[in-house]
Amino acid sequence: MASRREITRAYKERIIPAGIFQVKNKANGKVLLGSSLNLEGVWNSQRFKLSTGMHFNKALQKEWDEYVPESFLCEIL
Repeated sequence: MASRREITRAYKERIIPAGIFQVKNKANGKVLLGSSLNLEGVWNSQRFKLSTGMHFNKALQKEWDEYVPESFLCEIL
C-alpha cells in the first residue's frame, strides 16, 4: 500500500490535460468554444459560473437562464 506522501507526490506530478472544449446547447445547436490549461475541471468551472449568473459570455448566460441545465453539454475537442 502506498504511503500518503507517495500518493501526494504522484498527484502533484500527474500530467493535467490542456486543450480545447465546447459548451453546446443541445436544444438549438449553439456552441461556445474555449480553451483551458485544465480540461479535467472545465465543465465544473463553466457550470458554476453559469449557475451563479457570473459567466463572461452574456449570450450563453442568457440561454442558460432560459433553458434547463440538462440542455447543455461540455465536450473536449
